[in-house]
Amino acid sequence: SFIATIALIVILLESGMSIDLKKLLRNFSSAAIFTVVVFILSTLLVSLFLHLLMHWSLFHSLFIGIISGGTTTITVMTLVSRCSASDDTKNLLFLESMINDITIISGAVILIQVMEFNAVETTKVANLILGSVSIAVLFGFLTGMFWVITLFKYLGKHPLNYVSTLGVALILYTLAESVGANGAIAVLVFSLTVGNFRNVVIIFKIKTDLVTKHSLETLKKIKSIQLGITFFVKTFFFVFLGLVFSFKNLNQEILTIVFGMLVILIIARFFSAKILPLFDKKYGKDTLLITTMLPRGFAATVVAFLPLEAGIEIPGLIEIVLLMLFLSTIIAIIGVAIYERTSPHAGKSK
Repeated sequence: SFIATIALIVILLESGMSIDLKKLLRNFSSAAIFTVVVFILSTLLVSLFLHLLMHWSLFHSLFIGIISGGTTTITVMTLVSRCSASDDTKNLLFLESMINDITIISGAVILIQVMEFNAVETTKVANLILGSVSIAVLFGFLTGMFWVITLFKYLGKHPLNYVSTLGVALILYTLAESVGANGAIAVLVFSLTVGNFRNVVIIFKIKTDLVTKHSLETLKKIKSIQLGITFFVKTFFFVFLGLVFSFKNLNQEILTIVFGMLVILIIARFFSAKILPLFDKKYGKDTLLITTMLPRGFAATVVAFLPLEAGIEIPGLIEIVLLMLFLSTIIAIIGVAIYERTSPHAGKSK
């Protein structure tokens, strides 16, 4: 559980600090519509498949539905950057994968809280979510502003800026959880605040002298160190997953579930890709690429350990997630290869 928590905090820091809120909001409409439609469709269809056809409990079905609902940034960026799709399509898929890290983790941790408290009434669920999330957002934002002032005013030239930032995130996560707030949401808001402090200052019209060339360089150094740390944590975590994974647990039910989920995810993406041109026609030629770009990754594997940490056992969860990760990546690679062969000029920028 400790390894999963550290990995979760590291990926939340990376996700929050790597997102440019200004750029995201500027290109948000198409990416947001597509991401929301795909995520909701994937989550609902997978959940219904598991609950109605495989006879899984509702909460377990929803949990797997949520963590299977989004793509992974690294694989998407690697595959899409090398193909001949238009810049608009590439940006759409990049933004989708970045938003998905947040939606997967946020949705999963909120559902786990509901499962822990056995809250089934709508009012109880709403109060639980609003209470824990609102406190977490407040904690994260205030801590983020405090750390921005401390970091850029007093620790600007300190060689251990990133380690200090990671330490603050760990403390924030622990404190938020101890008061009943959502630690993951708190860390996410914290990282968004620190990574976008210049935009935050503009939005809230805060008068400050912290936005300087030196502070921006400090933030750039933190992000560069973060890439190395994140790579190490991800590598270590996947080695850990390899040790945990057991072929003995792969039975007919798990194989049926994974293949059924993959078919559902492809259908959900195809339907969403067909809806997208109704809002913006420039995506119409890249339906194949958008449909098959469904690799799952690090966020899903980290989140898969959270139920166990909360004392909730979902049989075969690790095997399902890892097998889905492996097969979805293969589908994405094949999809890019077919796209390049059949439509080599379809996505070139005009």
